[in-house]
Amino acid sequence: MAPRTRDENMSANDNTPPDNMNRNLTNPIPENRNTTKPTIHPDSDNSATAANKPPRASLTSSEQSANVFNRVLFLWAQPLFTRAAALQKEGKALEMTDLIPLPEMDYSERLSQRFESEWAKRHDREDNSEALHLHLRQALVHVVGPRIYLAGLLKLFNTCLQFTFPLVLNNLLMFIESMAMFGGDGSTYNRFDGYWMAGVLFVAMSGKAITENLYFHMVYRCGFQIRVAVSTSVYKKSLRMASSARRGTTLGELVNLMQVDATKIEMFIPQFHTLWDGVVQIAGYMTILYTLIGWSCFIGLAVMIVAGPVQGVIMKRLFGLNRKMVTHTDARTKTTNEAVQGIACVKMYTWEDSFQEGIAARRDGELAILKNVAYLRAFSRAYMGALPGIVAVVSFVTFASGAGGSIKASTLFAALVAFDQLRFPLLFYPMSLAQLAQAKVSLYRVAAFMGMAETGEGMKG
Repeated sequence: MAPRTRDENMSANDNTPPDNMNRNLTNPIPENRNTTKPTIHPDSDNSATAANKPPRASLTSSEQSANVFNRVLFLWAQPLFTRAAALQKEGKALEMTDLIPLPEMDYSERLSQRFESEWAKRHDREDNSEALHLHLRQALVHVVGPRIYLAGLLKLFNTCLQFTFPLVLNNLLMFIESMAMFGGDGSTYNRFDGYWMAGVLFVAMSGKAITENLYFHMVYRCGFQIRVAVSTSVYKKSLRMASSARRGTTLGELVNLMQVDATKIEMFIPQFHTLWDGVVQIAGYMTILYTLIGWSCFIGLAVMIVAGPVQGVIMKRLFGLNRKMVTHTDARTKTTNEAVQGIACVKMYTWEDSFQEGIAARRDGELAILKNVAYLRAFSRAYMGALPGIVAVVSFVTFASGAGGSIKASTLFAALVAFDQLRFPLLFYPMSLAQLAQAKVSLYRVAAFMGMAETGEGMKG
């Protein structure tokens, strides 16, 4: 037998890793290698390279350790902007390590524990959708804690500051009208009145901007915390489900609960306080308008009341379309997951066209409903956007002709400001109702899933 060549020996041993590779697999890191990277503080004088680098953001959450003043003005985010400005001078961009770490209250594990601890207090295991829905809402409120109520107080204070704008503007214009150069007699003129009214207007609008930013920061944080709690809890629930309950649940429904339904609930949280604050704003601005143009404002109110049922019909129609759409979404996701998981069989038996037609049919049905939803929302926004202008015209015509009032600059501009501010609750209130309709459907779906039987549940007691 002829001796093997060097190439034959190498090819015969291709499937056997060399000795040094086996040693690396057993102990992949050599003992003499330092696995701990030296930490270089950005302000340290011992490193020449660190002195030329822009300062990095802190490894701890600056928001968590910030005082009240820094939280109100969002100064805790200043290190991130300082880092971005320094990197921009070098032609670089922010990286993942430059971002401000999340505070502990935003960790998914902590949010999931708060939700499940409250959900575990449910003692009844009956298939009662209303009871499950109520308990789910209580568990979600427990996740965000008192911050959702504090956000409501901020919203109320912000609304009160908004009411000062037309009132102070009316007084400021009346002060200008009292000046002799503008046709006034000057008997009530006091130059310091203009200064303090301008100062009050500045303070009110500054406070409005600060409280508005704080409010949206709090409600959007509550929204994503609820989404995280729902997504993680649904995933953990799927691991504990009994086999009888698992047979009636598809993977597509599970994915939709974790993504679509959790997102719809998240989108409703910022609109939650608008449901009651919109009524407060409408009542407040109507009161201001009554002090400006008298009973003529009730004609405008009557126009809004007559226009209300139309918006109610639109919201009812949107609620029904959302319920139909989720059935198409579940079926489409289920078919897609089946095709992906069994892609080998699909290719072997050439079922691509069959699956594609099924997915396309479900998608077409979903798009048809989405098209109707888009039309309804567009009509709702156009309808509610034009309504304040119509109300203002009707009110001023009634004030000038029927009530016999004289329209001055102080009355006209203050009333126009009030009508313009009235546009926002009229515009966002139907949007909030639409979000409520979607979130209500998602809450029932999540509650029904969370109420399913778990493994070993029948053996308890």
